[in-house]
Amino acid sequence: MAVLLLFNIHDEEKRTAIRLLSLRLGYSVLDVLPEQQSMKISELLSGAKPVGQNLIPFTDEMMVMSGFSSQDMHALLDGMRNNGCPVRLKCIVTETNKSWTATRLHKELIAEDQAMRKRTSKR
Repeated sequence: MAVLLLFNIHDEEKRTAIRLLSLRLGYSVLDVLPEQQSMKISELLSGAKPVGQNLIPFTDEMMVMSGFSSQDMHALLDGMRNNGCPVRLKCIVTETNKSWTATRLHKELIAEDQAMRKRTSKR
């Protein structure tokens, strides 16, 4: 089953729109708390409880899609765009990143986003 992890989606309207869209498309949604950001993505998906605390949680909005086909991903992202509720940092769970903590994944996505913005601004 496809699962969507949501990080720091504090805008209630946006979170509700994403949840409703996800549920309509048949995806489960889990809100990840700041104290869970030091956990591995695989642990978050399995429902494990946090053991320690992340000393400085990140505050950027981020979403992580697990078990999504390409068609599922596009349906969700198109729906979010059409409903005016985009999330800048997003990714699909891979064999590599599922063993990363949410904090490490966030850092990787920030670096990737900055590189893409830099490349786009040079055109």
